[in-house]
Amino acid sequence: MPSEKSRYLNRGPSSPLDRKQLKAYLKHFSHDRLVDIVWLHSESNNILWQALSSSIAIQEAHGDWGKIKQAINYAFYFTDHIPYSDHEYGIIIDQLINALDFLSQNLGEQFALQVAHYMYEEGKKVLECFDDDWDWICALETLELWIKNSSKIKIDEEI
Repeated sequence: MPSEKSRYLNRGPSSPLDRKQLKAYLKHFSHDRLVDIVWLHSESNNILWQALSSSIAIQEAHGDWGKIKQAINYAFYFTDHIPYSDHEYGIIIDQLINALDFLSQNLGEQFALQVAHYMYEEGKKVLECFDDDWDWICALETLELWIKNSSKIKIDEEI
């Protein structure tokens, strides 16, 4: 006899694809179609909006430190405590790392490192906002690795 819990599991039809298959098939979508999908979802997904708008603002700041700090502060501003069930905030840091790559290529590694250090310190300050900070800590560790790798490149160039 099925348990009470089993009545609520696997309700409805199964997905026709798994996540790996979806990723593989997204390559066949046109660039414009993917842009439209991301843009539409950023309207209703505040985390995605924070991640993308902050990353773009950093790239479009053209090295203006005040505008870059403003974008980082916006990215790391959370009005509410983030419950245990919300674990997608790491995308914010991931997108800011993309902005760091852009800065490094266009404005120099030293400037990008300065920005990365500020990002890292600000990112650590908001850890208290999370009930479960695992996703955020993993993203911070990726940022820390970016800093270490960029610092290593700088040291290797001096030798």
